[in-house]
Amino acid sequence: EQAEQLQEELALENQNNLQLSKQFEQFANALDESAIVSKTDPRGLITYVNHKFCEISQYSEEELLGKPHNIIRHPEMSTSFFATLWQTIQEGKVFKSIIQNRKKHGQSYYVDTVIIPIFDINNTITEYLAVRYDVTELIQTRDEALAAEEAKSEFLANMSHEIRTPLNAIIGFSEVLVEGTETISDNYRRYAKTIDSSAKGLLTIINDVLDLSKIKSGKFDIFIEANNIRQIIEDVNMLFSSKAKERDITLTHLLDPLLPECVKIDGIRLKQVLSNMVSNAIKFTPQGGSVRLEATLIHRHEKEATLHFEVRDTGIGIPEDKLSSLFDEFTQVDNKVNRLHQGTGLGLSISNYIVQAMGSTIQVESESDVGSCFSFDVTLSLCHDTFEKTGPADSTALAALENCAKSCRLLVAEDNVFNQELISYLLNQLGFEFTLTNDGQEAIDTYQQASYDLVLMDINMPHVDGIEAMHRIREYERSIDRSPVPIIALTANAIKGDEERLINEGMDAYLSKPIDKHKLSNLLQKYLPHTDILQPATPSTPMSDQFDLHAVAEHLGVPETIIEKMMINFQETINDDLQELSDAIDAKEPEAVRLKAHYIKNSCLNLGLQTLVDLLADLEHHVQDIESQRERYEKIHEAIQHYL
Repeated sequence: EQAEQLQEELALENQNNLQLSKQFEQFANALDESAIVSKTDPRGLITYVNHKFCEISQYSEEELLGKPHNIIRHPEMSTSFFATLWQTIQEGKVFKSIIQNRKKHGQSYYVDTVIIPIFDINNTITEYLAVRYDVTELIQTRDEALAAEEAKSEFLANMSHEIRTPLNAIIGFSEVLVEGTETISDNYRRYAKTIDSSAKGLLTIINDVLDLSKIKSGKFDIFIEANNIRQIIEDVNMLFSSKAKERDITLTHLLDPLLPECVKIDGIRLKQVLSNMVSNAIKFTPQGGSVRLEATLIHRHEKEATLHFEVRDTGIGIPEDKLSSLFDEFTQVDNKVNRLHQGTGLGLSISNYIVQAMGSTIQVESESDVGSCFSFDVTLSLCHDTFEKTGPADSTALAALENCAKSCRLLVAEDNVFNQELISYLLNQLGFEFTLTNDGQEAIDTYQQASYDLVLMDINMPHVDGIEAMHRIREYERSIDRSPVPIIALTANAIKGDEERLINEGMDAYLSKPIDKHKLSNLLQKYLPHTDILQPATPSTPMSDQFDLHAVAEHLGVPETIIEKMMINFQETINDDLQELSDAIDAKEPEAVRLKAHYIKNSCLNLGLQTLVDLLADLEHHVQDIESQRERYEKIHEAIQHYL
C-alpha cells in the first residue's frame, strides 16, 4: 500500500515537472520569438544565441559561438562603460542599459539590454543571460528630432540676423528723421514716428519669438554676475518715462534704502522682466493713471538677501476668470484687449519662465477697473563689487582717456589695412600709444617683447588666428607668472552665439565690426586701469546699398576726410583683392577663398556697403560649394563696379 502511494506521489511529481518543463519551454520560446537572447560563460565567451541575435547582428550561429561577446562591440562605446558593466554583473547584480552595437558589415544598431547573472546551488555564477530589444528606430527618431530642433534653432538665429540687419537700419534712420532734422514738416515727422514705432514693435516680437524658441529647446540660459539693483530699476524707469509722459501717466519708482549695492543675478534678464511688467502696466492704464515700480529688501543674511520686486498700476485690471491663463503663450485677456492694445501675448509667458529660472514665480493681484500688481521675490547671493554711474557724454571724456593714455599701451592685431587705418585713427584721437601687428604670430612675438595693458585681437587672420594667438599669449603669461592682459576680440561675424563662444574660449570681451567709437570707449573704460570714461550716446549704424560719406563718418566717430581716404584706398586696391579672390576660386582652395572674402568684407563693413557685405558673407559661408563659387564671385564683382 505504501509502495502504491509512493508511486502515485512520484507520478504526480513527474507530471508536475513535465508541466513545469513544458511551461519553461513555452516561456523560452516566447522569449526567443520576441527578444534578442544570448548566453555567455563567466569569461564572456558566447555559449548560446537565438535566431533574432543572428538576424540583427548578421553573424551566423557558428561565427558567434565560442567568441568573446565584444565581437559586436561598437567602437564609439567607451571602455569605461563596459568596465562598469562587468563590475556590476560579476558582483551578482542585474545590469540595464541601452547599448550601441555593430553588425558584421559595420552598421550600427541599438538594443535595450538586461544582463542577468545565473547561479548554481552553491550560489556561484555559472553563466550570464542577456535579453535585448531592438530600439534602433526609437534612437534614430530621437536623433532626428534633436537634429530638427538644432536646425530650427540655427534657422531662427540666421533669420534673426537677416531680419535685424534691415530693421536696425529702419529704426536708426527713422530716429534720425524724428530727432535730428528741423527742416522736416510735421506730417513727415509724424510718418517717421510711425515707422520708428512699428519697427521697434516688430523687433520686440522677433525677440519674444526667439526667446520662446530658446525656452522650448532648453537653451535659455541665465548668466549670474554682479549687478547693481538700483541702477537696473533706474534704467527701467528711465526707459519708459517718455512713453508714460506721452500717455499722461505718472511713472514712479521706489527703492528701499536698505537694498544691497551688489547682488549676483542676470541683470539683462531681470531688466527684461521688469521692462515687460512696466510696459504692460503703461499699456493697460488709461490716461491720468499711475504706475509704480519698486524694489524692497525682505531680509538679509551674511551671504545672501531676499528682494521683493513689484509693478503696481491703476489700469483696467484683469477679470478673475482670466487670471489662470494669464501666463499661457500667445494668450491675452480677451480679443477686445488684443485689438485695442496689440501684442503677441508672449511677454508675460517669457517673463514667468525667466523668474522661474531664478527660483521664484510671478504673483498677480488684480481687480477689474481698479488695477493690477505683478510681483515676485527672489533670493540672491551678495557680492562686494562697487558700481559707478555713467553720465551723458561731455568734453571731459576725451580728457579722461588722454590721462589714461599717458601710462597705458595697447597692442592691436589686425590684418586688414582698412581696419588698421580706422583703429589707428580712433586710438590716435584718444591719445593712446599702441603697436599694430598684421597677424596672430606677429602679435604673440610683439607681446613677448614688451608689456601691454590691453590687446585688441582680430579673430580671422592668416598664419595664426586670434583665438590661437590668445591661447598662446595666456600660456606665455603663465610661464613667466605675469597677470593676464585683457584681450578684446574683434570680428565681423556678428552672429548669434559668437560672443558666448569667444568668451568661453577665454576672451575678456567682444567688439563687432565696423568698430563703433562709443562701444570701444565703453570697453576701454571697463578694462584699462585708472580710466573714468564718460559714455557718449551711440548713433545709429549706417548700412545701405549706397555709400553715405556723412553717415559713415558720424557712425564711426571720425572726420569725413578719414572716410574719404579709406574709400580712395578701397578703390585703389579692390581690383587686386578681387584678382586674388578669383585666383583662389580657380585654384579650388576653399580656405583661401574664405580668408580673402572675409578680408574684403571687413573693408566693406567699415564703409557701410551692406550689399557687398551680404554677398561676401554668402561666399564666405558657402566656400565648400566649389561649383557655385564663380557665380557668387561674379555677383560680387558686378556690385563692386558700382563703387569704382
